[in-house]
Amino acid sequence: MKTMASRLLFFGLIAAPLFAQTNADRCAALSRVSIPDVEITSAALTAAGPVGRGGPAPEHCLVRGAIDKRIGFGGKTFAIGFEMRLPVKWERRFLFQGGGGMDGAVRPALGAASGANTNPALARGFAVVSTDAGHAGAPPMPEADASFARDQQARIDNAYRSIERVTQVSKQIAMQYYGEPWRRAYFDGCSNGGRQALMAAQRYPLDFDGIVSGAPAFRVTHAGIGSAWDTQTFLNIAPKDDSGRPILSRAFSDADLKLVAGGVLKQCDALDGLTDRLVMNTKACRFDPKR
Repeated sequence: MKTMASRLLFFGLIAAPLFAQTNADRCAALSRVSIPDVEITSAALTAAGPVGRGGPAPEHCLVRGAIDKRIGFGGKTFAIGFEMRLPVKWERRFLFQGGGGMDGAVRPALGAASGANTNPALARGFAVVSTDAGHAGAPPMPEADASFARDQQARIDNAYRSIERVTQVSKQIAMQYYGEPWRRAYFDGCSNGGRQALMAAQRYPLDFDGIVSGAPAFRVTHAGIGSAWDTQTFLNIAPKDDSGRPILSRAFSDADLKLVAGGVLKQCDALDGLTDRLVMNTKACRFDPKR
């Protein structure tokens, strides 16, 4: 009995300092966590309040770092950059926030990828992570910089591998901070993030309990060519400013846009069985502008 009591007292003395740690102490300790091929660049407790344009955020631990740092094509430094926000009041849920464009920038990990800016996942107790998908794009529009594609590994990381690596690292960070694993994990993305969501479903289905793929960007090369054609065509009909430059935003007048919108509704609104100014049966909609 004395031996058992001594052991309990011993373990109690060891555990007491851990439980006595403040949230700030536990967060700061993440900067000293050793994970193979991972560099934690910062870890600090962040007070509750709005973050950029992403809406409210509760008190949370903000962790930033880089995974698999290396020298790649042309002597350029590559790494899978990430940001993870761990709310102090955790619901044991995790959200991987998809990127956009060609990635190249680590967006605030708020869990607002599909537009839930008023009540993002972080505000609802999710731990949230975001990533640049393996490369840093050049300003002022890093999401439009495709120069990373000269590096084969960067293309692979951008296509799918960064999803696996960031999820693996996030699990370890969450375990270190909370002392327990998450119960549910989700992926949410739109546009290129929607494409990433489909990649997550196809390649890493066991890592997520639910996946939201919004407006997934398929065949991006073809879409880019189509977008360039659209822009050039619209510029040809756009009015010009005092310097003779076309004003793209005025290529179509409000009356033009209203006419087209009304035509779409007239041809396709009732195809879902209800005339309510909502086109829900999009597959059956074959809008003909000539009509």
